[in-house]
Amino acid sequence: MLRQPKLMVHYAAKAAGKLSLGLLRSIADYSDLPAIEAAATEARRHGFDGATCVHPSAIPILNTAFAPSPADLAWARAVLATTGTVSLNGQMIDKPLRGRATAILRAAGISS
Repeated sequence: MLRQPKLMVHYAAKAAGKLSLGLLRSIADYSDLPAIEAAATEARRHGFDGATCVHPSAIPILNTAFAPSPADLAWARAVLATTGTVSLNGQMIDKPLRGRATAILRAAGISS
């Protein structure tokens, strides 16, 4: 029932250039760690930046789910090594994608 409103708030936050934290499920059942992991993976696919939790057992799951993967980091480095509007592995690289690449490196604590 809360999925659509959560997504609407998330997309509004992203459009305003703000961080968006959350999961598309309730956090009331904090003992269901596989469900939290699945929800965190889904939220990351939608572009959420992270999530809050009510129990410390979820912290490692959320940290892993929202951290850039090695593939994400490799992509970001490759993108930032280009200039102008170019093609990289069949993908058009332009200013918005360079912004995304910079954000990925920043999330990993790496300066671009």
